[in-house]
Amino acid sequence: MAANKAISYAAALSGPQHGLKRPAKPSQADSLSASPQKLQNQTQWYQLKDPPGASSIGNPSSPQGPYTASTYQRHSDHMPRTSPPSEEAYILSLKTDKAHHAALTALRDRYFPRHLNKLSAHIALFRALPGSKLEEISHDIASLSQEQHAFPIKTSSPYRLKHGVGIGVSSGAMESKVVFEDLRSKWEAFLSKQDNAGFRAHYTIMNKMEDEQEVGRCLEEVKRSFEASDGIVDGLILWRYEKGYWRFLRAWEFRREGK
Repeated sequence: MAANKAISYAAALSGPQHGLKRPAKPSQADSLSASPQKLQNQTQWYQLKDPPGASSIGNPSSPQGPYTASTYQRHSDHMPRTSPPSEEAYILSLKTDKAHHAALTALRDRYFPRHLNKLSAHIALFRALPGSKLEEISHDIASLSQEQHAFPIKTSSPYRLKHGVGIGVSSGAMESKVVFEDLRSKWEAFLSKQDNAGFRAHYTIMNKMEDEQEVGRCLEEVKRSFEASDGIVDGLILWRYEKGYWRFLRAWEFRREGK
């Protein structure tokens, strides 16, 4: 799989977004092989959203939203501690089964401000990994993934953010934290201030909403209608950061039961 190949976003949802039901548990048949092509096929549901009005996701020179590629700048706390400061940055996120991911993406699509929603649902471990350390980073991720077993994940109660709503994680929170701490101990010297500040497994389903009443309505609706979603964390995904967009680079699979 070419590292710089853009893969268009394809929603893996079926049925209405209202009244979401608990997704079915993934079967053993969903287990990933080591084939790069199969890894690519089974991460389609994680891909970037096509921005409204954009001619191609592979050409993000004019992204829609509150800024443009020519004016966008990252906060200094969100940049890796390397030089030059303008180097490429990468994101590492958990990879879950398709049904769980689809349920949380449906919720995000329903409540996240549409003109700002560039991504599907995700749990990011690190948000600013430096391109100059990519070889070392990839090696460390591969080594961890060879030893790490896939583990269950289950959402917990929604809670209020400053400008939005998040959904916590009950089952899988501790295992996710262990993965984070293992990698942070290796990368601490070059991590951004944000990435070094710690990790709490959660999904953000609304953010950047200035209307406090809208935030309150979202929180109450989700509390009433969303059933806890469970699934499997079966790997990690590395993305290249491009002016607010995430471009898929590579996925690693965790060990399955009996392997």
